[in-house]
Amino acid sequence: MKFLFFTDTHIRGNSPVSRLDRFEDTLKEKIKEVNNIGIKEEVDFYIHGGDLFDRPDVAIRTVGEFGTLFQKFEKPIFIISGNHDIYGHNPNTLGRSMLGLLSELDVFHIIRKDEPIIVKDKDLKIQISGSPYVYNIDSEEKNLYHPKRLEDIDKHILIIHSMLLEKPFIESIAYSLIEEVQDDNIDIVLSGHYHTGYGKIKYNNTLFVNPGSLVRISSSKPERKRIPQVAIIEVNKE
Repeated sequence: MKFLFFTDTHIRGNSPVSRLDRFEDTLKEKIKEVNNIGIKEEVDFYIHGGDLFDRPDVAIRTVGEFGTLFQKFEKPIFIISGNHDIYGHNPNTLGRSMLGLLSELDVFHIIRKDEPIIVKDKDLKIQISGSPYVYNIDSEEKNLYHPKRLEDIDKHILIIHSMLLEKPFIESIAYSLIEEVQDDNIDIVLSGHYHTGYGKIKYNNTLFVNPGSLVRISSSKPERKRIPQVAIIEVNKE
C-alpha cells in the first residue's frame, strides 16, 4: 500500500510579508503538483499532517477555490488538525472551522484522537492513528505520541502535529525528541508542525517522516535553503 504525505500548506488569501510572488497562485500550483505526483506514483491514499489553513476562518472564496482543487484528487485524503486549523488550540472547535466544513463535504477525512481508521489491501491491515495539535502536546500531553495499537494489525501509522525533532532545540520552546518518544507499537510516525522538516529517520523499529512544510512562509536561512517536498511511503507486511 502506498501513501503520499504532505503537510503544513497554510492556505490563505494573502501573501506572507517575505514572499515576492502571489502566494495563493503559487500554492495552487503546488497542490496540483501534489495531485499529479500521487497519480504518477499510483498512491492509494494522501495524508496531510495538519495546518491545512493558516487560520480557522479563512475567507470562503479561498476555501472554495482550494477545496475544488482537492476534490480533483482521485484517492482519499486523510488529515489531522494543526494549531492553525482550530480556535484556541482546541480540536473541539473543528466544527466551527473551515477544515471542519471541508470534512463535512467529504473533501477530507479527519482522523481524531482515539478514533483510528483501518485500511486494508488483500492480506495487509494498517491502523492509522491521529494525534491533532493541542497546546501542551510536547509537555503534559506526551501520551499523544503513544496511541494504542489495536489487535490483529500488521502496521501502525501515527500522524501527529507537534514539535517532534531529531536533536535539541531552543530551551524556551517545548519540543520532543525522536529518541524520547519512539514506541515499538508504532511502525511509522508522520509529523507536521516543524516546517524545516528532517526527511526520513529510522530509529530502532520506527520510521519517522517529516518532509517539511509544502510552502515557505518565512525568509529564514533554513527556509531559503530547503526545497519543499512530499514523502512517498510504501507499506507492506514485512
